[in-house]
Amino acid sequence: MLNPLVLALQVLAGFVAAGAALVAAGSAQAVTSVDLFDDRKVRDTGFDLIYEARDLDLDQSVRDGLTQARSDLEATKKRIKEAEARIDNAVAPSITKQYW
Repeated sequence: MLNPLVLALQVLAGFVAAGAALVAAGSAQAVTSVDLFDDRKVRDTGFDLIYEARDLDLDQSVRDGLTQARSDLEATKKRIKEAEARIDNAVAPSITKQYW
């Protein structure tokens, strides 16, 4: 037969442990806001091209990006002009300063 004092102390210890667990669980649940972003425009500009490159259901030319580059002549011309401007403005000065 258990001593009533020991039994009372065990019950009290159980309540203290349960209270500590509730306090710890309450402080662990921090309230943070959820930010939602509309990335449809980003996806249209080619954000997920890496997933197309890995999709084995697509043709090899689509996975390599050749079809996309050949389908829009204006976009290709724009990319070439941007690359030329980068070479003139960023790469050429680094070459003249011998930064390599």
